[in-house]
Amino acid sequence: MNTTPDAKNILFKESDFHFLSLRWLIRLIDGSVLFVSYCISIIISLIFEGFGTPIMTAWIVFVFVYMVGLKSTRFGTLGYLITKVKVVGIDGKPASLYKNLLRLTAWVFFPFSVFWDLFWMIKSGRRQTFSDRISETYVVNKNFESHGTCSFNYTNEFFNGMTFTFIDMNDKGTP
Repeated sequence: MNTTPDAKNILFKESDFHFLSLRWLIRLIDGSVLFVSYCISIIISLIFEGFGTPIMTAWIVFVFVYMVGLKSTRFGTLGYLITKVKVVGIDGKPASLYKNLLRLTAWVFFPFSVFWDLFWMIKSGRRQTFSDRISETYVVNKNFESHGTCSFNYTNEFFNGMTFTFIDMNDKGTP
């Protein structure tokens, strides 16, 4: 099923998307930030006995703000700042809180999401990971420029006994 071309559907240039190595660098940086913050939370909860639950709850809130809230801003996470990328929707605007929450949810609820992301990114012409595909987002250069508009197709993909319907950008657009 095709959607009709719409000025809100941005056509990205192939060079706006990032390779696997850069995406893994982002994960390493952001994973390090989360790991260090977790260790600090554990140390604080050991120092202040009886406050373990509130401290760990605060850490979970920090993870949510860091992985969902910051990615929805123009600043992004530390990994995104260092690599000069951002998460955008199909309209080229920063991904909403909802879309970033979907991205995080894919990591939390799919136990093999690290491997799935690798598989999907290699398979995808737009270098989208599994979490990008389900949330209809792209990781692109921070200062990308629109190269016109395009229409989208919905495609079904089968993996591990499951069927997923994803939206795909048509290669041909209008400048």
